[in-house]
Amino acid sequence: MKKFLLLITGSVFSLTIIAQANKSDKGKGKDKSKNEKSINQKSTEQIAKEKRVNDEHSKKIWEGTSGNSGKGPQPSKNQPARVRSSFQKDYPNASNISWSKYRGDWAATFGNGIFMSTALYHANGER
Repeated sequence: MKKFLLLITGSVFSLTIIAQANKSDKGKGKDKSKNEKSINQKSTEQIAKEKRVNDEHSKKIWEGTSGNSGKGPQPSKNQPARVRSSFQKDYPNASNISWSKYRGDWAATFGNGIFMSTALYHANGER
């Protein structure tokens, strides 16, 4: 008897959820799929645009800095403590920070709100 009661209760609950979902989607089926596609397309396009902007930004910053050896800035993870603390002091809200070392100076490329920025520091922490 308990199994039968649980089965009926579960069935009623499932039908109620399905009925409410169909009621809220009434007349919006085609439009919703179009809106979802346009939202996904916009986010994909926006991501691609941001990547192009980041690449262009890096090219502009480091254009013409390659020496005869052809070496440009080298990505780095081990910045001096003075450089990191100076950067955090100057840009407390920076995001997506990418560090590079070039000719003894440290460069931080980062997102600052809408724009990408680059800050150069000497090893002693001076900008």
